[in-house]
Amino acid sequence: MASQSAASTAASRLSASQSLEQGPEQEPLKPFLFFIALVAFVLLAYVVFVWNLVDGWAERGQFGDMFGAANTLFSGLAFAALFFALNLQRKELCLQRHELKETRAEFARQTQAQTEHANTALRAAKIQALGALLQSYTTLSQGGHANLIDPISWPDEVLQVKNQLKLLIQD
Repeated sequence: MASQSAASTAASRLSASQSLEQGPEQEPLKPFLFFIALVAFVLLAYVVFVWNLVDGWAERGQFGDMFGAANTLFSGLAFAALFFALNLQRKELCLQRHELKETRAEFARQTQAQTEHANTALRAAKIQALGALLQSYTTLSQGGHANLIDPISWPDEVLQVKNQLKLLIQD
């Protein structure tokens, strides 16, 4: 069951990262291209209008001076483009922080799983060692090697090993 939830979590993260990779790239590109096309159209219309309707360079210069406010307009548009770029960068940093937060959470989950696995392996090793000790006590007592066993402390030691095994198995 844990592997199914891990697989579904990994799949959802993959689809989320793919949508994040596709979404921000498509979103800001359209307004930028529209803005470029609009500026190009206005400049082309201005050049055609001035070239065809105004005669002589002096009159064209005076006509161009009338549109000194256009310089202010383009400066304002450059400032707007700067604001747009800063806003886009802020969004990207927000997404990056979110991804970093998810990465930290995943590392914490992996650390927890590794700790649980290590504890389980340690418990299994203790059970195996105590089982082997109990089996060796049984073999020694039944095999006629009673001279190798201390007759006074042996029953207490066997009882202690059995109790430790019960505690480990119950946990």
